[in-house]
Formats: sequence, C-alpha cells, structure tokens
Amino acid sequence: MTIYSFAIAMNRQRGPGFRQAFTTSLTLIWSFRLGTFLFFRFLERKSDFRFIQARMKHGYHMFAWTSQGMWCFIQGLPVLLLNLVEKSQGNSADA
Repeated sequence: MTIYSFAIAMNRQRGPGFRQAFTTSLTLIWSFRLGTFLFFRFLERKSDFRFIQARMKHGYHMFAWTSQGMWCFIQGLPVLLLNLVEKSQGNSADA
C-alpha cells in the first residue's frame, strides 16, 4: 500500500489520472479482501500446515518467503509502473 501511495504522490502535476486511481483502488481493495480472508481463516483453523512445515525446514522457509515476495512484486508491478508515468494528455479516459 505504501509503494502505491508513493507512486501516486510522485505524480506531482495534476494528481493521478482516472486510470491510475482506478487501478490502484482496485488493487488495494483486492489486497485488503485477500488479507482479511487469510487472517480470518487462520483465526478459525488456529494453524496452517504450510507454516508448520516451513518452521521445520529452514530451506523451505527461505524458498517460501522469497517466492511469495517475488510473486507479490511481479503482480503489483503493472500498477506500480502505471502510477509512475504521468497521465497522458490526449487520452479522454484520464480527463
């Protein structure tokens, strides 16, 4: 969330365009929904077999942590790149 907010703030001229604000809003809503789902699932089950396995094997823990971080970065990269460019002047969708 911080990275998306920072990327929008870097667009100093006239604020974010419609497309930038819309895609960032959808990304934040989806992230909140997924985080809430995972949190409540963990509260209901009290444990997760993947975390137990990761605690036992340090190599697996390192792989799981790194691959999840890369997955999140790769999935968020299009929105981040969209927010880093200034909104186009000729596109009526951003007006």
